[in-house]
Amino acid sequence: MKLWFIKGLAFYLGCVGCYLLQRQLGFSAVLSSALLGFLCTFIPLPRDFERKGIHAAFFAGTFAGMSSALILTDHYRVLLVSVVGTTIYFALKPRLVGFGGKMGAVAFLSSMLAVLLKVFA
Repeated sequence: MKLWFIKGLAFYLGCVGCYLLQRQLGFSAVLSSALLGFLCTFIPLPRDFERKGIHAAFFAGTFAGMSSALILTDHYRVLLVSVVGTTIYFALKPRLVGFGGKMGAVAFLSSMLAVLLKVFA
């Protein structure tokens, strides 16, 4: 549970950071994600955390944060996408060992679920 929370927090920080750079500073989605991903690599983490993929969860969050302003309309949607994305990340990670694109797939699925919730809610 503790690891889920830490990865969830990393995913949320990546997602909300990308969201804020786009909405508040007018950065493009790609530049926001790239800048945050670049800056994240300089955050020193204990070796135990680095092995557990905290940076990867942050990167996946920035990918989800690249979603359209029509999907991520407020901070509640960002939180929802982060919770769903973290859950999907934990569900898919062991099943996609050796395949590329895991983080992009997680971001896509979490964003699509947010779209479906918006459409049907």
